[in-house]
Amino acid sequence: MMKYFTSLLLLMTTVLGLSQDPQYSQFYASPLYLNPAFAGVNLGFRAHSIYRTQWTGIPSRPFTTFSLSVDHEMEKIHSGVGVLVTRDRAGTSKLSYTNVSAIYSYNLHIHDKWVALAGLQAGYTRFSLDYSQLKFRSQFDPEEGFTGSSSGENVAGAVKAGVPDFSSGLLLYNKNFWMGTTAHHINRPNYSFGSNSDVTIPMRFSVQSGFKFKVTKGRFTHKQKEFSFSPAILYRSEEKFDQLDVGMYVNYNPIVTGLWFRGLPGIKKYDNIRNYDAIVFLIGFHQDGLTIGYTYDITISKLGGRSGGAHEISVGYEFAYPEKKRKKYTKFLPCPQF
Repeated sequence: MMKYFTSLLLLMTTVLGLSQDPQYSQFYASPLYLNPAFAGVNLGFRAHSIYRTQWTGIPSRPFTTFSLSVDHEMEKIHSGVGVLVTRDRAGTSKLSYTNVSAIYSYNLHIHDKWVALAGLQAGYTRFSLDYSQLKFRSQFDPEEGFTGSSSGENVAGAVKAGVPDFSSGLLLYNKNFWMGTTAHHINRPNYSFGSNSDVTIPMRFSVQSGFKFKVTKGRFTHKQKEFSFSPAILYRSEEKFDQLDVGMYVNYNPIVTGLWFRGLPGIKKYDNIRNYDAIVFLIGFHQDGLTIGYTYDITISKLGGRSGGAHEISVGYEFAYPEKKRKKYTKFLPCPQF
């Protein structure tokens, strides 16, 4: 029995950290989670929140993730600061973690139209697992199903642990283009629940890029409305696992729509399983500093429609910045818009 318990615990810990960190379909709607270099790219103060629930069709507690971030630009010292809180919970056993991070970025203005930023993120992750919610094969009867009888394992109650976690990022952007790269888990934290075990989390690398193309002439253009197309990509790699999100969102102010694909079909397989995950649909609203977005992921992997897909909602707000406090160069350097 201990062999089965050890295997299950290892699998659950792997799902949490090694194979896949929590992810968002609206990665552009949680910029500090995407890349710490985004702290302070907007003039003034802004706040973002995002909530995701996935695999609701599976008969257990769904996998849920929530992030809240605030950041502020400090124009006089060419810096930005931010705070990011992320909470993730997976499955019936309440396997969860909470990360609280402080973020600092420094920006360097290149010529008149380019900005380069470097960001550092220092956080602390607290994770837990409720052993009492685990079910073992010995607790199931062929006729009666789950009996609830003792499994014989001394695993009652919840176990908690915590570790520091550090990340860094770089960002380059101009009026219409942005590109960044991020390295998470630089210190390779140990997410083990036991003092005698070692579950080291490998570094996770990502590359992000996007471009905004504004339509200035045509049937749907209007002086009071922005009409733009914004293709973007996000590539992530963590040890032998990798993933690509590619798609585009269309902004016809104040309505935003989008379509995304997640996976690497025909490029890479894991144990002869094709690497594709979901098609994502977006509908949103953006006006006067307020942004609201909703996405639904249609699962196209072997989980299929039985998984229930994934729902995600984001809310962001950018507080107005007094025009008289802006330096002359800032009018040529609009921040990347999401």
